[in-house]
Amino acid sequence: MNRKERTVLITIIIDLSLIAFKFWLANSSGSLALRASALHSITDAAIGGFVLVGLFISRREAAGQTGHGVSVVENWVALAVAAAIFYVGFDIVSEVLSGESPELKNLGPITLASLVTVGVAYFIARYKLYVGRQTNSPALIASGYHSRMDIYASIVVVAGLAGAALGLPNLDRAAAA
Repeated sequence: MNRKERTVLITIIIDLSLIAFKFWLANSSGSLALRASALHSITDAAIGGFVLVGLFISRREAAGQTGHGVSVVENWVALAVAAAIFYVGFDIVSEVLSGESPELKNLGPITLASLVTVGVAYFIARYKLYVGRQTNSPALIASGYHSRMDIYASIVVVAGLAGAALGLPNLDRAAAA
């Protein structure tokens, strides 16, 4: 396994830990925004898996060991990731538009704890960009820029939680959307 592949594998493992942490925070608070963020992180991990597969295929092609079924597998993986992203988006929008606001609780400590997600997103983005530039990997650089967007999404979630903690519970729903 080369440096690029190790980097993606490490960030997938971090993403999986982040998913569990976000779901725990969402269950502890009732926050739609945290639940949406956790579901979004699942797609991030799936995209990381797709990038990892792409790096493995690229390495095989560079070594001249390409098989005929490689592009078919890659296309099916891309379709599965796209379907998952569509489903997650549909599920989140359906829940936000359902009109039922969940009871929010423990917002002070949950808001502070969710700041960790911003820091982790920052680390993942910087790490992918650093290694991508060091190894001249367009796939890793693109993945790093995608992860950079997760920083902003995490900030929106924290802002929604902070607003809800200050008495504006609809900000959690807005952040989820």
